[in-house]
Amino acid sequence: MSGIEISRDISQYKPMIKGIMLENYLKLVIAFLTGERQINYLKKQNKKICLISLPWGKELIFAAGAVPIHFPRVGDFESHPIVKALTFGKKFGWINLMNAVRNLKRILGENYYAKFIYEIIYNIFANYDRYIKIGEEDGIFPLDACFGTRMLYGNIIDNAKDVDFSLGLGTRCNWFSKYFEVVRDFPKPDNSGVIPLLMLEIPNINDSNGFNTLKENINQLLAKIEDITEKSVTDNSLKKYAKLTNTIRRNIRKLMYFWSKEYIKLPPLAYTNLFALIHIAFTDLLG
Repeated sequence: MSGIEISRDISQYKPMIKGIMLENYLKLVIAFLTGERQINYLKKQNKKICLISLPWGKELIFAAGAVPIHFPRVGDFESHPIVKALTFGKKFGWINLMNAVRNLKRILGENYYAKFIYEIIYNIFANYDRYIKIGEEDGIFPLDACFGTRMLYGNIIDNAKDVDFSLGLGTRCNWFSKYFEVVRDFPKPDNSGVIPLLMLEIPNINDSNGFNTLKENINQLLAKIEDITEKSVTDNSLKKYAKLTNTIRRNIRKLMYFWSKEYIKLPPLAYTNLFALIHIAFTDLLG
């Protein structure tokens, strides 16, 4: 199979075979890996794309008619034959796709599925590794910089053409602060302008002054997003996306509860990867 050395030990991935066979698990994997297709679709709808690196503030972006995208989901995933086949297969319905996958399991056996799962994981990390190397080669981030900020920097280098604006947070992390400094007014690759960085500052104190400061900052941020999208944010649109994200939070908590009670029969490795996907997907709600 493409990208795999047959002699590579993939035994550690075999416990995930059962997990990947769950229909909703596979749906999540495909949606996670098709970020580039989502962007192309959104661009055709004249939606503004916001690069987002952390989950806070996405409701404000959605409410203004733009779409936040966690760009580590965007990369050369869809060119892979397996992802292509799965994306094409879902056009015939999930039931038909899952029946075809199960039939292949009976014909080819579990070793095929171990390789199948490994291909997906290998392809994701190979893409991330490419982003990290971009940051290293440019000399912007030293080798001891955190993995996340190096990956995000390489990502914006690779995908700046698709970003209309980005959202930054007043974090307590020095490397994230460095990253936000670097991407502030980042130039578009065609020299048509820059990518504005909007900042959401989070006060250090939890009192009335901190609350009022945060409220004022949010209002200023919304005004800037409205200027970019040329659409107004309403109370109803804010409530809509706040309600959606709170519902997702409650459902994630339920999943954790079900797992703790052993209602979900997944091998630990499959469960770990599933929840990693869920938490990363929550950053932008899969666009």
